[in-house]
Amino acid sequence: MEFFKGLGDWFSQNGSRLGFTLLLIVLSLFLMMLISAIIKKIMLRSTVDNAVISFVVSVFKIIYLIVVIFVCASVLKFDTASLVVGLSTIALAVGLALKDSFSNLANGVLILINKPFKSGDHVKINGVEGKVWMVKLFTVELVTFDNVKIVMPNSNVLNNEVINYSAFPVRRIDLIFDVSYDSDLDKVETVLNRVIAEHPQILHDLENSVTLTNQADSAIEYTVKAWVDTQDYALVKNQLIKKVYQEFVKENIEVPYPQLDVHVKK
Repeated sequence: MEFFKGLGDWFSQNGSRLGFTLLLIVLSLFLMMLISAIIKKIMLRSTVDNAVISFVVSVFKIIYLIVVIFVCASVLKFDTASLVVGLSTIALAVGLALKDSFSNLANGVLILINKPFKSGDHVKINGVEGKVWMVKLFTVELVTFDNVKIVMPNSNVLNNEVINYSAFPVRRIDLIFDVSYDSDLDKVETVLNRVIAEHPQILHDLENSVTLTNQADSAIEYTVKAWVDTQDYALVKNQLIKKVYQEFVKENIEVPYPQLDVHVKK
C-alpha cells in the first residue's frame, strides 16, 4: 500500500511534467521522422549508395533519441548523471564485444563512399578473383568464375590489394607470340598487323601495335597490343590467339616449341 501511495503522490506532484514529457516525446518522434525524410531526400539526389543513406539515417536516429531521452529525464528531474554512467557502461561493453563488427562497418562505409568497385565489376581482392555480387555495410560478396560465392569482411578488403579490371571502359590485350628463327620476320609482322586490322571488335582509333620484343633461346618473340572494350576483353583475347595460330599455319610460319639442339663432335 505504501508503494501505491508513494506512486500516487509522485503523479500528483509531477503530473504536469509527465504530460509535458509525453507531448515532448510525440513531437520529438514526429520531428525525427521529418528530419530523416529530408536527409534521405537530399542524399538521394546525390550519387551516394543506398546503403550509405540507410546508415546515415540510422545513426542520426540513434543520436536524436539519446538526446530526447536526456531532455525528458531533465524535465522529469531524474538524475542524468546516473543515466550518463549507465549508458557509458553499456556503450563500452557493446563496443568491446562488437569491436571487429564496428571496424567492418566503418570500412564498409568507406567502400560505399569511395567506390573502388561496384556490383558486377571483375576484381581480384587478396588473390581471389571474381565478380562483385554485393557490397554490404559489413561484407563484400564475390562470385568466382566457377560459381562459388565468397564473403569477405570489409576490413580484409581495404587492408589488401584490390585490382579492378572493370574500372575503365577500355582495356588493352597484351599477347606474346613465338616464331622460329628461320621465319620471314616481315611476313610475321604483316600477318599480325592484318589480324589486328581485320578484327571488328578491336578499337582501331587507339594505339595498337606489333613489336619484336625478345630473342629467346628457341624463338623470336612478338608482342601484340590491342585495345578493346572492357566487356569484350576475354572474348577478343581468345579469338586473337586462335586467329593468329590459324594464320601462322596458313602462311607456313613455324611456331616453335622449347628444344635443345645437341651436336656431337667426332
